[in-house]
Amino acid sequence: MLPSVDNVIPLVGAQDSPPLVGAQDSPPLVGAQDSPRKRLLAILGMACIVACFLGFAPALAYFVEKGSWKLDAFYGCCDYDTLLLRLHAPLGYLWLLLGAVQVSFGAGLLPGKQASRVHRVMGYTAVAPLAVVMVGTGMRNELDAFGVLAIFHLSTGSAALLNLGLALRAGRAGRFREHAEYAGYFVIVVTQPGWARFASFLLELAIPCGLDGFSGGEAVSHTIVASLLLAVMRARGRLSTPWGLAGNVAFLVLYGVGTVIYALTMGNFFRCAAGAAPRVWP
Repeated sequence: MLPSVDNVIPLVGAQDSPPLVGAQDSPPLVGAQDSPRKRLLAILGMACIVACFLGFAPALAYFVEKGSWKLDAFYGCCDYDTLLLRLHAPLGYLWLLLGAVQVSFGAGLLPGKQASRVHRVMGYTAVAPLAVVMVGTGMRNELDAFGVLAIFHLSTGSAALLNLGLALRAGRAGRFREHAEYAGYFVIVVTQPGWARFASFLLELAIPCGLDGFSGGEAVSHTIVASLLLAVMRARGRLSTPWGLAGNVAFLVLYGVGTVIYALTMGNFFRCAAGAAPRVWP
């Protein structure tokens, strides 16, 4: 009995699905023949990109108005405006735009006969290199403010780069389902600084102090994202990266647990620390 065409996995160098940049005939990462989970993962990635932008939008608005960058513009926190940050910030906004386009092409959310080719060329020439520079400059900023929280943030950058490397390796080998899954993990992790900040801003509606005045917001956002990732990846269809899923969910959960422990030791778990600054903007 011959195998179904849908179950044939393209091999490296196969005539009909070459993995190299510029190949004409390889299938999109998430086509009609793939499981709904792949598209759900792409939608979750897009949601993380949007939430990341919302998390950094106040900083951009503050910069446009005041000419300086703030971690929490609403409460004037913190005086951390360096030359490296002025490079990292615009790169981050640019990457969010390119990342949204990249995910849309890869997931088949944007139609077009050349969607797969555009996705591949953009990935190798723009999205992946810019991601490395963006994460690298962000990690270098954390070294300047080294401490417990900086260690958390450095771990996020390391996890994001690991996922990116595995996604690129799978894509070059023609393992498109594996590539799509690791790319999804990468997008979720690399946007963590923004969606975690967005969640904390929402908590500021009930907790009257800035991000430097209370802790615990990241525990909430990480729990939500880890739960959504598990729910998406448990959808019907073949999972190509069980260890990748386990590792990324474990990272998100352990990060959240770590921030809870840190908040409890600091005494500002979902409450304002003594002397927390009042709201100053807008």
